[in-house]
Amino acid sequence: MARLHLKHVVLSILVLAGIYILSRKPQSRPTPTSSKCPPPNSRLLQAKWKQQRIPILIQDPAPPKSASESLSKEASSPFESAYLSDMIGAVRASSNEGKGLVLTTGSGLGSVPISFALEGFHVHAFEQDPFLFSLMACSAAANNFSSFYPNNAALSTSNSIKCADPSIKDMSQCPAHKTIKTITLASYLLETSIKPTLLHLDVSGQELLTLSSAKDILAKAPPNHIYSRFILADMKTNNVNPQDYLDFLLDLGYTIRAHLPTRIPGPGRLPQIKWKDLIIERNNYYMIDFQEYDNAMIHAVFPK
Repeated sequence: MARLHLKHVVLSILVLAGIYILSRKPQSRPTPTSSKCPPPNSRLLQAKWKQQRIPILIQDPAPPKSASESLSKEASSPFESAYLSDMIGAVRASSNEGKGLVLTTGSGLGSVPISFALEGFHVHAFEQDPFLFSLMACSAAANNFSSFYPNNAALSTSNSIKCADPSIKDMSQCPAHKTIKTITLASYLLETSIKPTLLHLDVSGQELLTLSSAKDILAKAPPNHIYSRFILADMKTNNVNPQDYLDFLLDLGYTIRAHLPTRIPGPGRLPQIKWKDLIIERNNYYMIDFQEYDNAMIHAVFPK
């Protein structure tokens, strides 16, 4: 009887030890995308992108206006899909065994960075809007990516906190959903020690401001590719001279290609996009009428 009792005690100890070990065991799929997900009433919207089905989490019922606008832009924009395949091809061609590293900012709901991750690339994605960020992070987690690093911050000229509402000067009065963390590209590159194969900037005319803090780092370890929009009106809003941005890239040793889109009527609701490609040099910039193109894309390639 005593021996049987001892067996029960030993068995109980083993069971309790097993429960403790299991409770301490890390997740079978450790992922940097773990974050606070939206409430359980969210639903998955399957957005067609590059002939693949990408789960994009949106709030149910209707999402906030910013999420609606971002979803419409990302899932439907012919410009986004037109140059996405070009960027993916550039990363493949410039990385060992196709395992490139992409840093993208202005990520919105995450269609572009998630598309990169689906190709097997390591991705560092920045989105300043807390709600859009949470959706992007959870969409990445839904895809079980192990090398997707979402950052709820904006790449800017300083490491600080600012309010998205410019009328609010006192940060103590800024609502949480409008509070934005800013970080410089230089500090992030130094902190993570990453060397991106490709930088993708969608920052509404702040491209030069975003890159300038990291000029010394980019000069020593230039990404093979830098893609950014080139919209004169956005640059004017941020007091940026477009020529200064082009000179910045040229000074780093990049060849600059301008992808100028032309809409072509095609089947379905969306127009087809045909790209006119030009090489930009210091002496021919003013010969190109960028005002004519509302979604011009700059592709800086290194080395020449």
